[in-house]
Amino acid sequence: MSPIQGIAIVPRDTAATDEPFFIEAAHDCDAQVLEGTFKIKLTAALRNVRVTIDFVGLSYSRWEFGGFLATKPETDKDVKNTKVFHMQTEILYDLKEPMQPNPIGGAVMIPFRFTLPHTALPISYTHPAGSGGIEYTLRAVIQYQGAFGRVRQEQTARVIVSMPDQAKLRLLNLNSCGGIVGGVGGFVSSGTSGLASDYESGVGGGSIVSEVTATRVGYTIEMPRGSVVVPGNSLEVHVAVTGTPPNVRLRLLSASLRMVATFTNVQNVATVAKTPRPLSEITQSFPLLSIGGYLINGIGNGCVSVEPVRRSLFLLVDPELAVPSVEAPPVSIKTVFRLTITTDNSELPNVSIDVPITVIPPLRDRLLVSSSLAPSSPRAIYGPPPPPHRSNSISSQLSSPILLHQQSLPASRQQSVHSFSTLVDSSVGVGVSGRPPFRHPSLPGYPNSKDSSHLSSDFRAIDLDYPLQQKRHSSLYSSATEFGPPVFLDRPLESWTVEMVAAWVERLGGSEEDVRNFLNHRVDGGVLLGLSLDDLRDELEIFSVPLLNRLLGAIQHSVS
Repeated sequence: MSPIQGIAIVPRDTAATDEPFFIEAAHDCDAQVLEGTFKIKLTAALRNVRVTIDFVGLSYSRWEFGGFLATKPETDKDVKNTKVFHMQTEILYDLKEPMQPNPIGGAVMIPFRFTLPHTALPISYTHPAGSGGIEYTLRAVIQYQGAFGRVRQEQTARVIVSMPDQAKLRLLNLNSCGGIVGGVGGFVSSGTSGLASDYESGVGGGSIVSEVTATRVGYTIEMPRGSVVVPGNSLEVHVAVTGTPPNVRLRLLSASLRMVATFTNVQNVATVAKTPRPLSEITQSFPLLSIGGYLINGIGNGCVSVEPVRRSLFLLVDPELAVPSVEAPPVSIKTVFRLTITTDNSELPNVSIDVPITVIPPLRDRLLVSSSLAPSSPRAIYGPPPPPHRSNSISSQLSSPILLHQQSLPASRQQSVHSFSTLVDSSVGVGVSGRPPFRHPSLPGYPNSKDSSHLSSDFRAIDLDYPLQQKRHSSLYSSATEFGPPVFLDRPLESWTVEMVAAWVERLGGSEEDVRNFLNHRVDGGVLLGLSLDDLRDELEIFSVPLLNRLLGAIQHSVS
């Protein structure tokens, strides 16, 4: 019989073994960490134990028999093209002394901590049809000496990587100042790379100019608000047809936003996945215009427009189809603005050009950005959203304000609230409402002006769901209304003695029997830090729901 009864990898702020880890990472943002606990429940001591844990990021594409991009549920015949683009390894345990079971009957807790690189990590992604994706995994390996040789066991946990609001705000800020020339967090560039071969020259931060030739229509494309957009908003594009070749007349102009999902197989051959429809599309026909003063057959027997034809387009970034831009070979997810110009001498477009657009995930609720944009640009206020406009428009008048729709908190974020939230009172830790725990001004991590210095002085950000870079503190606070007199202990929680823990339990409202159970089991600060709901009920025999709420809430608060 194996001496290992069970192993698990759990996030630091939850005791559930089936919840994924949620982290944020992006280039040029504050350093992020990935913290958790490796739990192993033993029935006997282990000899020559070595425990390692890997944080792995990989991207993959999946191919069916015959070399076709997979769109059906996975089978054994499918072939995957997998690339590992990130790996970090930590040694958690490597001692000659045997690993002993937990003296109070629970699991042995081994904390771990990864400092994420400052280089960008692409956000997690899974194609709806299962054709490919970007995944992150924590993989723990424990090796020990068994009766018949070396024994090895593995355990994995899923990690969800998202883009922090700090990076989104920086992108939007740069975008408002004249365009983006590089990507952040695995996001594709919105510069000139990826343009059609007829691209000639770029003017300004977001303009493209192509002169008329003997066979090609002349045109300009300008994005005055930049090319970084959020699902639910509209992309503003100014298009001008500046000239048509001799004896050629303008017949049709079409503009659209399209998602381009490209997957590469093991032979490095790329395939574009099918999409149901464009994110938005606008088409306008013309009465056969000759633009720029050219006459038809020299006698003017066609409509002549000496002035360029100008249109202001507002294309909705459909939130039902839009996907954040991400690049991690063999996976490439892009959104492009496609302009096609058709003339009367061919059914094929005379001009077809794709301009990459950077789509970023929606900002979280209750985020206010006022003066973060450039002084010369309109302000964007993320507040209650107006009714969504489902229609696209073509207008010859330029529009001055920018209206950015606010998006609600993604479901994956809502699911990241720890499983204890149903027991812990909303005044302690993170409850169902998502409120952050109370921070006293004297405690480390309180969001005063110094702690928020990483934000630009022009930013005014309020984030009620996920405070950026809260520092871990070891002081323990309990409200006077819930837990009796306020308690502030300057000593780190890990250094508390058994007597200090017992006195603290009594102050939280524990009975004499409860205090005696803590003393009998010799629960000090280090053991207290790893206690779960099951440990409190089964091992320490705490059955009072109010006391359980207070204990769990205070423990969660102390490690947050």
